[in-house]
Amino acid sequence: MCSAHFSKGTTRINIAVLSEKISTYLIHGPSPKAILENYTLLTGRAALPPPWTFGLWLSTSFTTQYNEQTVNEFLEGMAKRDISVGVFHFDCFWQRGFEWCNYEFDEEHFPDAKGQLKRLKERGYKVILLFDRETSSDET
Repeated sequence: MCSAHFSKGTTRINIAVLSEKISTYLIHGPSPKAILENYTLLTGRAALPPPWTFGLWLSTSFTTQYNEQTVNEFLEGMAKRDISVGVFHFDCFWQRGFEWCNYEFDEEHFPDAKGQLKRLKERGYKVILLFDRETSSDET
């Protein structure tokens, strides 16, 4: 257990520790940016995500009734407008409605989900599937 006490205009930090050992690091610098630089020198710096993650993502925008044709129409509409899309994001209704934890495509709307994902990949798109990790009172 450790506690620190600060007040406005504090020039000192008092730390009380209820144990025999504590490692304390005071990370300082002339600006918040410099402090963050010093902190990440100590803890390690996160790698940049892959370049494709910085491109434009297109989503179904929580459309509840969509299928492969709808997805293709969305992507073709962007292409007609000369808007480059790198990622297609399927909102939760790629699964059967309100069955968010089975992680299976709704076969009624996506009878060839594996083929559709393959075709999207062949066209150069990355695909993201939204997973809602929740249950409803109707699920067992």
